[in-house]
Amino acid sequence: MRQTHSNSKRVLQLPDLPADYRPLKEPKFFAEGTGNSHWLITSPVGKLVWRQFGQAPGVDHQRETKLLTCLQNKAWVPRLLLVAGDLGVLMRLAEGE
Repeated sequence: MRQTHSNSKRVLQLPDLPADYRPLKEPKFFAEGTGNSHWLITSPVGKLVWRQFGQAPGVDHQRETKLLTCLQNKAWVPRLLLVAGDLGVLMRLAEGE
């Protein structure tokens, strides 16, 4: 069963998440690009980011996810925790310098 949250007129749709990744409180809208929205999740394992796929011309989410998956051994690549098909990806929050 998907969880749906609303924050500032934006609608978040989360897939069924493992217990360690489930929000302890309502997720907060974090950022938005031309097609994707990002939500901050406070979970039992710490802060996570849900990148919810949106619609944008020329975007191929499947190709992008495959590339991120192949590059997981690079320090500068976001750590993917869960890939939810065409819905989005869950990753660890990486504090910038």
